[in-house]
Amino acid sequence: MENSEFNFFHYFLAARKYVLDVSELERRSLNTRGKPYPHFNTSLEDYNRSFIQVFDGPLSSFLNERKQRFGFVSTLDVMGQGAFDDDHALDLQTAITLNEFRPKEQINDDTTRNCHVIAGNIFSGATWRRATNLLHAHNNSPLGYDLIILRPADAGWRDINIGSSDDEDGYAKHMECLIVRKALKLLHPAGGMALIQYIYGDWMNDLNSGKDFQLQTGPIIVHNQVQGQAACIVRNY
Repeated sequence: MENSEFNFFHYFLAARKYVLDVSELERRSLNTRGKPYPHFNTSLEDYNRSFIQVFDGPLSSFLNERKQRFGFVSTLDVMGQGAFDDDHALDLQTAITLNEFRPKEQINDDTTRNCHVIAGNIFSGATWRRATNLLHAHNNSPLGYDLIILRPADAGWRDINIGSSDDEDGYAKHMECLIVRKALKLLHPAGGMALIQYIYGDWMNDLNSGKDFQLQTGPIIVHNQVQGQAACIVRNY
């Protein structure tokens, strides 16, 4: 048992360090080409297409219904590229990315619209606390995010999983579980929905599907091609 715990801690530190290394490489790339992720965009329409096999959208209708019911609607984009939706009336948009890539003028404009980028390590508690604090800063919505999307930009899962090259015990699965659980803790308890791209899916065993959550799984579509597995998770209420 002690050896297993040590191995997990060792892998956690290795994965965390690797994310920091990737962050530095990305920062250097930003200085040359000025864009964080060239391959994906994160509009609601793009997410509709990606998760069409697990969610019978559109997402705009889901968010509009939440707005009418609760008077406040919020979204959290985890490990995406940090783009915000300008076409729908969202009260709070939060994005977790590795780096801050927006110019100062855009940061100021986004902040006035309650659009926030949290540039930080996904394995740091401070990153998740900032996402929680942004949510709780709004008295009308202290419970959780209405929509959480975890579709890692480019090779996000792969980058994390190769943080340690000697993963003989499958600790990469635990890293995925850790991140997904962190995200689900921020989900609104009254019908909040999470759309998740995953590799292993071991975290599904802890969902208590049917009682606390409704779960739908299927392929995820990116650029009209299957790029892995997806899950739609809705909290029961």
